[in-house]
Amino acid sequence: MAPPGGRARSWNPARHKVCFQNDMQTTCGSVVIDGDEQLVMMPENKTAEFYKYLRGYGFSFTIDCRGFCEDNIFCFPESENTEKLKLIVSRFGLNHA
Repeated sequence: MAPPGGRARSWNPARHKVCFQNDMQTTCGSVVIDGDEQLVMMPENKTAEFYKYLRGYGFSFTIDCRGFCEDNIFCFPESENTEKLKLIVSRFGLNHA
């Protein structure tokens, strides 16, 4: 089922090689540029909350779902304002309950 305003895609490891880093924690909740996309990796237990948080900002994005209890990738086109995206993502409380 696709989320409203976006479409879910299956995980493609070749497409998002940037997410296979030794220290995944530093990548989670950060904006990473990969080719023509801006990516934000989010832990599975924060995906729905982060999706709801982003809805009010008018971003265009898709979500790559890796599977049950896995990190998920929010994919933004390069046309999105990177500085605005970084600011909004940094304000999301990744560590709060």
